[in-house]
Amino acid sequence: MDILTYASLLIWLAFLVCALGGSGYLALRAIRALERKGSSAPESVALRERVEQLEQQLDAQSEALERLTEGQLFTERLLSDRVGKPPSI
Repeated sequence: MDILTYASLLIWLAFLVCALGGSGYLALRAIRALERKGSSAPESVALRERVEQLEQQLDAQSEALERLTEGQLFTERLLSDRVGKPPSI
């Protein structure tokens, strides 16, 4: 075998090594991406449940604040009506 045959063989081997190494690297990246995507699903469900719980708590707090505001307005209205009348004993 002459030098050109060895050179072409080395080129093909280098290409084969690069191709296999590159495809292995891409396959590894794809597997890791799928693992991350799969592991984030339970975290996503837990986060969604937490957000729903916070929304419910916020709704309850806003209802309580609305009742307090209505009570305050009623008290102000009663006190403003009393100011004009003489005290009854």
